[in-house]
Amino acid sequence: MIARLVDYTVPDRKGEHIRLITYILDRAEATAEDLARCYHDRWEAEPASIS
Repeated sequence: MIARLVDYTVPDRKGEHIRLITYILDRAEATAEDLARCYHDRWEAEPASIS
């Protein structure tokens, strides 16, 4: 299996270190910044959807 690793830190969270693994290999389809933003948005929205 081939995957892409996106490794970044979150400055507003005291430098929290995040690693994402995705099967979206084409950087033109989704940049590392796009994936990081989507990941953050998902975790911001998900707790609100749990009832």
